[in-house]
Amino acid sequence: MMTPIWLGTSWKMNKPLSQAMAWCEKLAARMPEGCHPAIQPFVIPPFTAIQPVSHFLQTHQLPLLTGAQNMHEADQGRLDRGNLGGHVGRNRRHTC
Repeated sequence: MMTPIWLGTSWKMNKPLSQAMAWCEKLAARMPEGCHPAIQPFVIPPFTAIQPVSHFLQTHQLPLLTGAQNMHEADQGRLDRGNLGGHVGRNRRHTC
């Protein structure tokens, strides 16, 4: 089995929700049949757009994984930096 090529984009803090959803709409129009099986596409939107982007990708059956940056290893607690894994969710969690 071939090791997948991870191909994606990280928006950091660059897209508000409206732009993130517009990007998803454009992607859906350009990927009607998915992508090559050797490629694992992903997107890392800003924290505020993770849930809506993930929902859109699932609803439109697009094969992208959704990620988060600056994850902290704790699921909860008093932390002032990074995203908590429990806040992001546990579905299909991957570590890179």
